[in-house]
Amino acid sequence: MKKESRHRNARDYASGLAAKGRYHFTSREVRSALRISADAGKLALNRLEKKSFIASPARGFYVLVPPEYRSLGCLPADQFIPALMKRLGLPYYAGLLSAAQYHGAAHQRPQEFQVFLAKNRRPIRCGMVRVAFIARKHIKDVPVQSFNTPRGTVLVSSPEATALDLVGYAGHAGGLGQVATVLSELGERLDGEKLATAARTAPVPWAQRLGYLLEHLGFDSKTAPLKEYVRKHSKQWILLLPKAPDKRSHRNKGWKLNVNTKVEAELGRPAIGGLRAEKAVCDFWCGDGGAMQSKQRNSSAEGMQPETRTLWARTTLRVAPAKYCLVSLPTTMLSEAVRMVAKEDRRFAALIAEPDEVSLTIRDSVWETSSLRRRATAQSGPFRVITFNLDLNPAVVGYLAPAAHRLAEAGISIVPQCAFSKDHLLIQEADLPKATEVLKKLISDCKKPRQPQSGAGPGSST
Repeated sequence: MKKESRHRNARDYASGLAAKGRYHFTSREVRSALRISADAGKLALNRLEKKSFIASPARGFYVLVPPEYRSLGCLPADQFIPALMKRLGLPYYAGLLSAAQYHGAAHQRPQEFQVFLAKNRRPIRCGMVRVAFIARKHIKDVPVQSFNTPRGTVLVSSPEATALDLVGYAGHAGGLGQVATVLSELGERLDGEKLATAARTAPVPWAQRLGYLLEHLGFDSKTAPLKEYVRKHSKQWILLLPKAPDKRSHRNKGWKLNVNTKVEAELGRPAIGGLRAEKAVCDFWCGDGGAMQSKQRNSSAEGMQPETRTLWARTTLRVAPAKYCLVSLPTTMLSEAVRMVAKEDRRFAALIAEPDEVSLTIRDSVWETSSLRRRATAQSGPFRVITFNLDLNPAVVGYLAPAAHRLAEAGISIVPQCAFSKDHLLIQEADLPKATEVLKKLISDCKKPRQPQSGAGPGSST
């Protein structure tokens, strides 16, 4: 006699898993638990998928989608990748910009979760969640750390291994400029000895490029062991940017490096128009005689230009009550996106059209009911919008820099969006209280009388 299942149906089975704190399962497990055929199991799971109760990031592998992630259409990648990799028997770690985010060094949330494996694997597209897989040699030797997630733990490359991978896979991280930006924050977390140890798992040219970038970002104290490693193991001079022409490059003897490109580290994400954002924190370039120089800007209240300080003293903050999402759409969806924004009567919305994508900032409540949801290629949020309630001339320089600097120091990522007269920031909803506190402190500091510089007051000697 056929034994009856303890579960009434697939939804009852999935709910039972959630009650036990488990959010993933396989199609085989469902068939075994319900004692049904493969076809019946597939039909039952398809019904749950259509209701957004579950999602399938890989063949035969399913995840439960709690209400808070229904807009994503899937669990966040870091909450299911560990279970999927365990099921497949694959060593892995989260790296590059995804790892930098765990170490508090990402200026903006990556649009895809980046995972290193021993071999290439097709990317995952599950709802709005994107996972990119990158092949890495000696993956079992790469230093990793374990971070907690709501569903368990995820393995992430150590700060030192992350720095090396960023340089070695700069194309996956947005180029050397973005790499330098991340390193400008990640550098504080690096240990010199661990950096040299991690270098043994990577090609020597990665260490040469990384050491040069760290040194000129001001982290000289971290690079001595790495420089010794390069001295012993580097066999030839290399280019800073491998595929760029080697013309008029500066030769750096310490790292056996031909500096054949200009590298900029940006503070925050460049604003539309760029003038008010003052993007460069550090700018490396070849000066007269080929000497490498660096320049840095001070964004503290005392170091601000008087004009910028005056503007901030007059600034007030306005926070939009609604939650917002930032969406990437195909260029073919521009007309539909324009019509959506046109309906946002006197409410904040933003639309940016570029050659390869259309970016839309819109209220969550509007996006949830939009027919465009299924056409989006990426989505991030929820965000809150902070408006700097002060009309600015588009030619103003450096206004956003102090805010971006202080928010970055507080570990808060920002997405600047500038209108003709006013500047706005998209802030992750969870960071809103801390962000408003930081910005109010900036405004308060700028309202205080400037302190006279040491040695510049009456009676000082010259």
